[in-house]
Parts: sequence; C-alpha cells; structure tokens
Amino acid sequence: MGNTEAALRGASVVAVDINPHAVECCRLNAKRHNVASSIDARVGEEFAPIRPEERFDVIVAGLPWDNSPAEDVVALSMYDPDFKMRNALFQNAARVLRPGGRILMTYAEFIEQRCPLRETVDGYKFKIAIERTIKGEPHYVYVVEPE
Repeated sequence: MGNTEAALRGASVVAVDINPHAVECCRLNAKRHNVASSIDARVGEEFAPIRPEERFDVIVAGLPWDNSPAEDVVALSMYDPDFKMRNALFQNAARVLRPGGRILMTYAEFIEQRCPLRETVDGYKFKIAIERTIKGEPHYVYVVEPE
C-alpha cells in the first residue's frame, strides 16, 4: 500500500526516503489527493529521520532486494550494498513499533534463494500474507513481527 492510499484510508503516515525527488513526489501526490495533512514526508537515510519518541503500528518497507554496489541515489532503489538498508530495518524496527506492530514487505522467491531473508534475520517471525506470481516468478508479501 502506498503512502497516499494509506492516508486515504485514515492513517497518519511518516514517509522516509533517501531520494529527495521521491519525497517531493510523495508530497505532490498527497497534495493532489487532499491528504497532505496526513503525510509527513522526510528525506533521510534509514531511521535517521524518525524522531526518538515516534512509534508506529506498521512499517511498510519497500527495500531493494539485491546486495550490489549502487552508483547513485537512484540506483539505491534497486541495490542495497552489503544489505545496509535491510540490516537497519531489522536492527531498528522493534524499537519503533508499538506493541503488536508489524512490518509489511515484499520479497521474491528467486531473491530468497540467492539472499535468504527469513534465515538470516534473528528476533522476528515471518508469515506470508499474500503470494503472487509476477512474470512467472513467485513473489510474497510478508507480515513480519518482533518475537
């Protein structure tokens, strides 16, 4: 679910992206759909833009899947060198989630085989909520909860 869709359904949203153009796009989209007051879009890396007192019911993580070098901020939408973003998510999520909070994220089976997620992340339980085949490849929406 996108930021605007969540706000249209009544959520208060904090959207974080490393790419200032993506953040500006989020703000413009929110304005066009009359939900700008429900979306706080921030530029920043990983959890740096999150205020110490903030807690969330849900984190929707649209992480890149591939552990490869990224030449610029645009490439970081596709590549996560040394899984820095993925590691930051799982190192910080339990701290900022409210009790009963969870992470929603997507992952593809071919990436899971190459770069296992469920077997390499401690302290969380993973459940497949939705499975879809996209271009012949199984993809999953995981609900991830701190243990």
